[in-house]
Amino acid sequence: MDTAFPPQTKTSIFTTIQEAQGPLELRTLKQDFIEEDPSDKTGHTNMSSVELPSPPNGLEEKIDEKPSTPRKKNPFSGKSKRFWVAYSMLILTAFISALDAVIIAAALPAITTELKGTSNQAFWSGTAFLLASTITQPLFGTFSEIFGRRINLMFSLVWFLVGSILCSRSTSMEMFIGSRVV
Repeated sequence: MDTAFPPQTKTSIFTTIQEAQGPLELRTLKQDFIEEDPSDKTGHTNMSSVELPSPPNGLEEKIDEKPSTPRKKNPFSGKSKRFWVAYSMLILTAFISALDAVIIAAALPAITTELKGTSNQAFWSGTAFLLASTITQPLFGTFSEIFGRRINLMFSLVWFLVGSILCSRSTSMEMFIGSRVV
């Protein structure tokens, strides 16, 4: 009772990355294992291997060892003079705003004495500026999206200048607190 057993083919596909002339390339290796008779106790298996060509150019997956464009060594290079002037002015504006928020603490005793104010008025002269800044910040954010950031910044700087001039010209503590709100 010798029945012929049909040969069975098993395929194994192995993908590797090989170095070609330039960048690394994706290569695929296909191996076919043909088992003729599983009842054969010799354990012979015929094996053939075929190397498949690289995928077409559109589908090819390339892996570069180095980036195609070299990294800039200086992160500040490539920026225009106009950029640096605008950046410097923004930093200066942020510095002046922060300075105005905290400088009142050092000058407050002299200002309160000169304008004949009370301790409660001295407290409100510092708090009024921070309260007004907190309330107007979301408004200025919305206005910058509507009218543009440049116009909004210019308006804010002019308004800050007006408030500073009013503070310097104050004759009473109430006028000083109102000027700090501006």
